[in-house]
Amino acid sequence: MYWQRSILKENAKVSLRNKYWLSFAVSLVASLLAGAIISVITYAYSYSLYRSMFLNFTQLMQYSDYLPYYGYDSSAYDLVWTYMGQMILRMAAQLSGLSLLAILLRIFVGAAMRVGSSRYYVHKRFDDTNFSTLFSGFQNNWLNTVGALFVTDLFCSLWALLFIIPGIVKRYQYYYVEFLLSDNPNLTGTRAREISRMLTNGEKGRIFIFDLSFFWWYLLVGITSWLTLGLSHTFLLPYVQSARAELYIFARDRAINAGQLNPAELGLAQPQTPPVC
Repeated sequence: MYWQRSILKENAKVSLRNKYWLSFAVSLVASLLAGAIISVITYAYSYSLYRSMFLNFTQLMQYSDYLPYYGYDSSAYDLVWTYMGQMILRMAAQLSGLSLLAILLRIFVGAAMRVGSSRYYVHKRFDDTNFSTLFSGFQNNWLNTVGALFVTDLFCSLWALLFIIPGIVKRYQYYYVEFLLSDNPNLTGTRAREISRMLTNGEKGRIFIFDLSFFWWYLLVGITSWLTLGLSHTFLLPYVQSARAELYIFARDRAINAGQLNPAELGLAQPQTPPVC
C-alpha cells in the first residue's frame, strides 16, 4: 500500500483548518527556543566585537605611525602588537563561549522542541492537542530524547562528512526518529532508528521527492523573507510539518496493520486511523 503526495498534502490542509495560527505559534516558539534566539545574539555580538576590534586596530595603527616622532623605539611597537594580540584572544574566548552555549542549547533544548513539535502535529491530526504539547519533550524522559537525537544527528553528520550521497540516504533512513520519540519518549535511540529504517525501507527516494515537492514554496519564502522580517519560513512550517506528520501516520499505521510493529511499543492501543476527510 503506497501513499500519494497529493492526498497527504490535502489532509495536511484539512488538519490546519481553524488551527493554522496555533500551529504557527507552535512552530515560531519551537524555532526560537531551538536556537534562533541564541544565533541572533551570537551574530549581533560577533558584529559588535569585530567592529570594536577594527576600530581599535585602526587607532593603534594611526598612533604607531607617530611613535618615531616622539622618540619611541621598536619596543613600543611590540607593546602595541602585544595589546592587539591580547584583545583578539579575549574576543575569541568570548565568541567561543557563546558558540558553546549555542551548541548546548541546540542539543538540550532543541531536541525537546523537535520532539514536542512532532507530537503536536501528529496529535493535531486527531484533534487531540494544544499549545502545551510543544513542551512535552521536557516532561517525558527528556535526557533519553536528547541522547537519541544527538547520536542520530551525529551519525548523519559523520556520513555526510565522508560521503555526501550516503549522508543524505542516512538522513532519510532516520526520517521518522523524531516522530517515533514523540509517540514514545522511552524508546531507546537504537530502537527508534531501527523502526525508522523499517518504515523507510524502499521509500527513501519517494520521501526525498516528497520533501523536494515543497521546493517552490521554499523559493517563495526566500524571495519574500525581507518583506516578513525573516518570518516567511515560519509561515510555511505549519503546512510542511502537517504534511510530514501525515506521512508518518500513514507509514506507522501501515506497519502496525501489517504486523511489523507492535502499537503498544509506541504507546498506542490500536492504529489511530484519521477521520475520513
